[in-house]
Amino acid sequence: MKNGIFLDDLSTAVAVFFAERALPATGRIREQMIEYVDHYPLMNFVKDQLSVKLQETQEYISEPDSIELAKLNGFEDSKLLAKYLVDEFCSLPVRHQSI
Repeated sequence: MKNGIFLDDLSTAVAVFFAERALPATGRIREQMIEYVDHYPLMNFVKDQLSVKLQETQEYISEPDSIELAKLNGFEDSKLLAKYLVDEFCSLPVRHQSI
């Protein structure tokens, strides 16, 4: 995190990259995920969901030093956060819009 409300895109991408590989690479389900999100559905969905939550719940910190997501109020429980993200991802085809 930077400034308490911005994701570090590189760290986020690396963190979700291997989970993305667990999704189907071809077929109808893959085509639907691309339609609902984009070509990297899990990575972009997680990034967008976290960005929205951060904007809604955190305040801007002028110090540009990086902060671990788990150190922010409301994001301490990584298992609960992961469950929330997976549940939201599984709720697709609710239209998802990238920020």
